Amino acid sequence: MPITNINIGTVPNDGTGDTLRAAGSIINTNFTDASIVNKWSTQVYGLDLVTPAIVNISGTSTASGSPLARLRDSTTAEIFIFSDLGAIEIPANQNIVWGYNPTVTAGDSSVLLGNGATVSGSFSVSIGVNAISTTYSVAIGYLADASESNVVSIGRNAITGSNSVRIGISNVKQGTNSIQYSWVGGSTSALKGAGTLSTATVMGYDCIKNTGSAIGSVVLGSLAGYGFNTSSNLDYTVAIGYASGYFATTSQFSIFLGANSGRYESNNRRFIVTTNSGTDQATHQAAALAYGKMDATTANQWLGIGGILKMRNYTAVEASSLTPADGDFVYVNSTDGTFTSVGFWGYENSAWVKL
Repeated sequence: MPITNINIGTVPNDGTGDTLRAAGSIINTNFTDASIVNKWSTQVYGLDLVTPAIVNISGTSTASGSPLARLRDSTTAEIFIFSDLGAIEIPANQNIVWGYNPTVTAGDSSVLLGNGATVSGSFSVSIGVNAISTTYSVAIGYLADASESNVVSIGRNAITGSNSVRIGISNVKQGTNSIQYSWVGGSTSALKGAGTLSTATVMGYDCIKNTGSAIGSVVLGSLAGYGFNTSSNLDYTVAIGYASGYFATTSQFSIFLGANSGRYESNNRRFIVTTNSGTDQATHQAAALAYGKMDATTANQWLGIGGILKMRNYTAVEASSLTPADGDFVYVNSTDGTFTSVGFWGYENSAWVKL
């Protein structure tokens, strides 16, 4: 039986349409007649509600066209909305899929949004053209790659290793157990491969570019850690500031603080505070506010100050209230019974001595 339309007349209130009772009867018939329901099921978005041949409740569903959407709230309830753009097979449970040719190759409870988005594990999110994710991972952006577990990759070509977060633009896989926020320009040879940033935190435009290794490091700032070449090594180093560690060849276990700090450095275990760049290692070190060496042996450590060292001036009353230890010294700007003249005083053998 064909679907019956309600006669609504030619113009409002002309008395030529169906009566209210007749219209209600037509509506009831259209929703109860089996042949009409079957017709709706084969015409609305390609869904067959009466004979769901495309649904396999064991977990594998094969459609004649690529699903524009797939919603599943249990192992026995699936809804497909199809286009005619191609075929796809989605063997998964409780997934939400939207876009042309998305693919769930394994897993469940995942979300795919975008042309060619792929999920290969459970509890994952792939959003963007050709975005890829696997178990417990999130990939957001064009070609974003979270194909290793426990990963967040956000940005065009963002790729990172397992247990890591990468936010930015890059086409080279970075290390594991790390946090990276950067825009890395250049070709795929701009950075070394996976593992060079393991357990690192990296943030900034072109930071760590060309550097061979920065394992366990904290590198923050545009051009920070920009390597002299791929043999450069900044393992276990902290570089904070624009171009900090720039062109450092090898400087492991170091601390660079300030824009341009650590430029051209080739020594390990260095402490540098500056905003002066210099033209080479020697001029950079000479221009630093502070330059020193850290060492496991205390006697080998030293600190140089590139400027006037200003100390707090104490009154004699203030200095007398201190609890000193041998080796301490102060500058006293007044006198009393202990501090008999103005100047530097040191504490030695449990007594204050004029220096």
